[in-house]
Amino acid sequence: MKKLINNIEKIPQYKFSQKDLEVTNKYPFLISDYYLGLIDMDNISDDPIAKQCFPNILEIENNDDNFDPLCEEKQSPLKRMIHRYEDRVVIVSTNRCAVHCRFCFRKRNWINGEADFDITEDEIIAICAYLQKTPKVHEVLISGGDPFMLSPLKLDMILERISKIENIDIIRIGSRIPVVMPSKITDELIKILKKYPKIWLLTHFNHPKEVTKESMIVCNKLQNIGIPILNQTVLLKDINNSGKILEELFRELIKNKIIPHYLFHIDPVKSVRHFATGIDE
Repeated sequence: MKKLINNIEKIPQYKFSQKDLEVTNKYPFLISDYYLGLIDMDNISDDPIAKQCFPNILEIENNDDNFDPLCEEKQSPLKRMIHRYEDRVVIVSTNRCAVHCRFCFRKRNWINGEADFDITEDEIIAICAYLQKTPKVHEVLISGGDPFMLSPLKLDMILERISKIENIDIIRIGSRIPVVMPSKITDELIKILKKYPKIWLLTHFNHPKEVTKESMIVCNKLQNIGIPILNQTVLLKDINNSGKILEELFRELIKNKIIPHYLFHIDPVKSVRHFATGIDE
């Protein structure tokens, strides 16, 4: 299954409201048919996956924050590259994803009216020149959007150019594709990734319900070609903010040799604050 659904009105089981349409007019709805299939459609209001991707009126009622509280744009010496920490950079490879997570901290890149973009070869050439002139940088995080939404040829080009830079020891790929659209991890993509020994994968499982047979099969394929897999989880109010749920999630990941690496608190990004639990929790 590789179908993307970009209109809540196309989901017959979902009783959308005018408020939902108001939200999606500003922050578009997008979900893969695979991820949609994990939702209990008879209990949407309490389903942990539905809460991550279906619209909530609080998204447009929360106007106190800004879209870039981490000042990523101010810390971008080049287009599509963020350099906050001395030893690593982030490459924003695309703004395309298979699912629009409503808690996204780069929500500014997919609000209604923002055009889709993929990084260009010229932009990668400029970034690689910067990395060669900045030997203190040892790690590159290829982020987005989702890098696995790029064509395999485009991703191959990016990986080949970065891998040749001597001071780069690690290339991390941050992707939610194994969680929300595992069928997109094709044999062609596996063959490309196998060529680059510097790669680590950062997945993004937030709830035990996302740890499926399909997702674990593709993670195992990646592990079998020598790619270590770490996981980053976001602490989400009324979704996974309980010790029991997180323990179950982390145990399932560890059982499948995926290392729980980060547990993030929600950033103060405009339209996502209602997912925050507070630091004390």
